[in-house]
Amino acid sequence: MNAAKGKKNGRLWNGFSYLFIRTPLAALLIIAGLCGGLYIWADSLLLQHYVTVSGSASVSGEYMLVRLKGNYDSSYIDIRDTASWYLSADGGRYTGTVVAVQAEAGGSTVELEISRSQWTRANTESGKTLSGEQVFVEIPQGQRSLWFKMIYKGERL
Repeated sequence: MNAAKGKKNGRLWNGFSYLFIRTPLAALLIIAGLCGGLYIWADSLLLQHYVTVSGSASVSGEYMLVRLKGNYDSSYIDIRDTASWYLSADGGRYTGTVVAVQAEAGGSTVELEISRSQWTRANTESGKTLSGEQVFVEIPQGQRSLWFKMIYKGERL
């Protein structure tokens, strides 16, 4: 009885040995499983997507008011949201508060309120004038998966 069991185990081991040791099938299955798992993880991980819009600043009392006009979706922006702004790519990032959002047929208009102290500090760092300055603001545009951001990294969507 043990001889028959040993013969069966020998055939099972020979089949296993042929498929997973002598051939690269096991390695291919492991690599396929890891790639599939990585794809599922990257496609299910959602990241906030921002678009950079340029606007112009003007003095409004004790605050600076930045008006952004463009063809972007303003449905993700609410009043009292915070948005990051900067004067140049190598300059510091500062925060401002959204005070008005208007959706129009040809695009959207967003107004951002910036404190004078931050505005002065940003201008001092960049060495530019205090009004009429072009300001770049990063506004939210929904969520995208990590996979989408990796594939379409260089394209503007």
